[in-house]
Amino acid sequence: MTTNYKETNISGTQWQRACRVIINNPYRGVPSIIYCEEAVTIDASGNTTATPVAEVSCTFDPNNKSHVSIYRALNALYMQLAEERDAKEAQVYEEPPKPAEGEATNVIYDPRP
Repeated sequence: MTTNYKETNISGTQWQRACRVIINNPYRGVPSIIYCEEAVTIDASGNTTATPVAEVSCTFDPNNKSHVSIYRALNALYMQLAEERDAKEAQVYEEPPKPAEGEATNVIYDPRP
């Protein structure tokens, strides 16, 4: 008898991957990154499970070219996304056309997309 509840032998594939990335970029502080890892298992029937297993982290090293490159790329992405968001918020909607003389005026017009 096994001591593990509902223990089952399986065949399939298992690997470990980063499933979440947390970046801390404090004002007047040292940036850091945390990778949250999970073990993914696909059994012979194609059933998939993902189980949290570990974390790996480091602080930003301004002398490491890879760190500087990634930091700059992430900052550029942030700036792009923020500018796109701001542009959407600033869109000016055209006023609806004025009804022609004698045309019904009880039509409701919502300029929002």
